[in-house]
Amino acid sequence: MSLLKLKMPGWTNPKLVRFTARPTIEIGGRKYSISRYGNQWWMTENLALNIGTNYTPLNGEYGLLYEYNSTIPTLSSYIPVGWRVPSKSDFETLLSILGTTPADWFLPEFDGNNSTGFGLAKTGYISSTGEYKKANETAYIWSTTLYITNENYNFYAGENIVAANDSGKTTVTKLSIRLVKDAT
Repeated sequence: MSLLKLKMPGWTNPKLVRFTARPTIEIGGRKYSISRYGNQWWMTENLALNIGTNYTPLNGEYGLLYEYNSTIPTLSSYIPVGWRVPSKSDFETLLSILGTTPADWFLPEFDGNNSTGFGLAKTGYISSTGEYKKANETAYIWSTTLYITNENYNFYAGENIVAANDSGKTTVTKLSIRLVKDAT
């Protein structure tokens, strides 16, 4: 909690205003908002770092979509110590804390109320054949948990579902990335 001395037009004396600064992490010169959920810190916006094979969805305002094979193996050299791409288990823990009502996860511009503070954008994904799919319908985020050879589980949120067990996205599909860190 911090105090800020504020003087507004029409006030005869300045007032002290209490506020809580939103915590951030810095990656590649850009600050990303983070929030604590249970015993973990989570990025509350999609990664937008120019590494690997990526595309800019929705005018670049909501991060980039990344190919797993060209990004995840090298990502650790760019991110702060202790931060990582979440596993399926990390997402399941997050779901148990925040619930599974889609509107609570999405930003207002994507028909949500963002009451969880997780700030999801319906960025869709780019298929292994290069087709942009489900834009303005769904959010997909990579997990490091292997489903079968060359396919990983991913976090998925759409109109009627929020789940940590969507599968069938090959590692050459392009999805969003969020990071997580265990609280100490």
